[in-house]
Amino acid sequence: MRLCCAGLLCIGLFGLCCIGLLCMGLCWAAPCRAEAQAEASADLTIEFASPAYAAGPQVLLGDIARVHVLDDGLRARLVQMEVGAAPIPGGTRKINMGQVQVRMRQQRIDPAAFSFQGPTEVSVTAVAERVAGRSIEQAAIHAVCADAGFALEPDGVKVIRFDYPQGMTVPPGSVVLAASVVSPGADAVLVRANVKVIVSGVAVRSASVWMEIIAPPMVSRGSSVLLVAAGPGVHVTVPATALEDGRPGQRIRVKNTASGIEAVGRVVGPGMVQATLSAMGGVL
Repeated sequence: MRLCCAGLLCIGLFGLCCIGLLCMGLCWAAPCRAEAQAEASADLTIEFASPAYAAGPQVLLGDIARVHVLDDGLRARLVQMEVGAAPIPGGTRKINMGQVQVRMRQQRIDPAAFSFQGPTEVSVTAVAERVAGRSIEQAAIHAVCADAGFALEPDGVKVIRFDYPQGMTVPPGSVVLAASVVSPGADAVLVRANVKVIVSGVAVRSASVWMEIIAPPMVSRGSSVLLVAAGPGVHVTVPATALEDGRPGQRIRVKNTASGIEAVGRVVGPGMVQATLSAMGGVL
């Protein structure tokens, strides 16, 4: 009888120990499950931030949100996912959470599995560079001076019309200005130049610049001038008479005083006109 009681007592104590261990296990497992749930939540979180900035033609999810995803492949897909067209350089547009979720579904990514945080709408501005209006004007003036064989100085040219005095906004990148003079160029009092704004090798914008040549004449009609004729291996200077007034870099008609032959040359200095032998038919 005593043995039976002792056995029952041992069995009871063993049961109580098992129950205690089970309770301890449940208490330990509860915080582990909470930590796992928190980790899973952090693993699939998209956190929007406003304002945001985009540098390309499309706004990417990575431009407007921080993507908290442990899977590297999925995170890369989400960061590079296009969520809308970017505004014009310097412009701003809105992108909302609903648009992002639609794009996720199009990419076969279930937005219901994610936690979305931050503002429901993000203001996105296209990153841009500004080309100063003065830089565009200087490019146009330089082109006119080059068209005049650089006999015309920049201070002899005045800008009278330019539609972008405040400058131009262009996409980011290496900016080059390419200006060309519209005929008749420096031969006219009013000159127009077209300036292309090239960013990273691509022409993105253009502008026309109207200018007036204000340099005073260097040659007067009827005055004596030196006509410099040049050709391959030949450089000849002969006296001539100007048949019209001429500003620096302007082409005018002159007459060889000795031969009476007329030619068209460029005014390159006070009382000096330069022409090519080919333009004179090879004859002085």
